[in-house]
Amino acid sequence: MAKKIKHNIKEFVAHLKTLCRNPSVPCLVLAHELVIAYKAFEVAPFSVLFPLLCSKKMKEDDAALYKAGKLIASKLDEDLSANHHNNSYHSADHLRTVLTNVFVINQLSERSEGPAPSLDVLIAAMIHDADHDGGTNSADGQRKPFHLEDKAMAYALPLLREAKVDEGIIQNIHAMLRWTDLEGRAQDMAKIYPQGLAPAVVEKAKMLGDADLLAAIGLTGQQAYKEDRKLGLELKRPFSAENFRSFVMSVAGEGFHSKGGQYFNPNIEGVLAHMDSLVVKRYNPKIALTL
Repeated sequence: MAKKIKHNIKEFVAHLKTLCRNPSVPCLVLAHELVIAYKAFEVAPFSVLFPLLCSKKMKEDDAALYKAGKLIASKLDEDLSANHHNNSYHSADHLRTVLTNVFVINQLSERSEGPAPSLDVLIAAMIHDADHDGGTNSADGQRKPFHLEDKAMAYALPLLREAKVDEGIIQNIHAMLRWTDLEGRAQDMAKIYPQGLAPAVVEKAKMLGDADLLAAIGLTGQQAYKEDRKLGLELKRPFSAENFRSFVMSVAGEGFHSKGGQYFNPNIEGVLAHMDSLVVKRYNPKIALTL
């Protein structure tokens, strides 16, 4: 069974790569294929999925970073078997989804003269919500900038150091994680990095941020609703098409931020239209959290 799972995932990874390299593939077609991939990868241990997303060149270019990625993947698998990462939204499935999204966005980015596929952003995706407590970066009405992102970094840091990963690369991964704090992207990032970040790191941070949101706002209306309800259950928040539209406008009012993520921009309006239609067709506040 394990060999069959690995073979199926390997075939699907190759399929996604082929689609990404074909500029004639419509963004909605790739969106539907990604949704199918999410389902296929649900049973995949991280220790199987992560290596299959890494090219031979990526593995050889930085052996220490690849070793760290495998150590982190094994730790995630161990914790999953111990029933960790079991939030309704910020779960192991979400980590797999974002890991897959980064793989695809990085492939698309290279096609648009962005950064070539790289290990650091894949590892950032794999850990970006590790050890998530189901909360937010606010407590008692006060913001705690990068609380969850720094917690994710702390989860992986011992293994990155065990593998003797370069400290500069570790800091770059940390910066990518912090970009996923939607409220902290501007002012808080500027405070921590007053000299700014290298352009390649900024672009990879944008890839990770887009990957984190892609399933929720940039694929299909059905997938967006599914993601919204998982998050709603976690935060005890009923469905609101108005709030969904407001959120999308605040984080992607002009589309996704990375070169690869922008490929999915045409899907956003369709997602919004679908969510708007649910106000009349499906919304019932008494059962919103169980849909």
